[in-house]
Amino acid sequence: MDEKELQKPAENNLKNLFGPSILQNSQSLQPFDTQNLKPDSLKLVYFSAYWSVPCRAFTHLLEKFYKEINQTSKMVDVLFVSLDHNKTIFEGYFKTMDWMALPYESQDEKSSLLKMFQISGVPSLCLITSSGKLVSNKCREDLNNNKNNFMNCIEVWKSKSE
Repeated sequence: MDEKELQKPAENNLKNLFGPSILQNSQSLQPFDTQNLKPDSLKLVYFSAYWSVPCRAFTHLLEKFYKEINQTSKMVDVLFVSLDHNKTIFEGYFKTMDWMALPYESQDEKSSLLKMFQISGVPSLCLITSSGKLVSNKCREDLNNNKNNFMNCIEVWKSKSE
């Protein structure tokens, strides 16, 4: 990334990573808009697939975390990246989630994200900055270790993001 690219607003950096469109939890393709992401929220990227039993189990935990943490004010945004083998399975799995997703057709962006965030298996949960820089790809472990106190994750992730 050249110096001009680094100086672009966070919205443009995230668009470069995720592409021009993003699925909302309403299942409608929408232009990527930073209004969908609260500026000071933590940004998590969730790599998962329905065919994986550990993914389905972790999705339930992530959903519980997402709802609890965002109950009073939006503290966390999640973007789902599917590793499912076909669009029908992806769509069925995504319907169970309350967050945004990379469109199934965005295979080039998915390949880039897998490489950039060093994803070697699923489920994987990554923390990124508002400009799209990887902070941690070990957030799944953090969440599993703090099932009874989700605020611990928030505190750890905020400290890593600073």
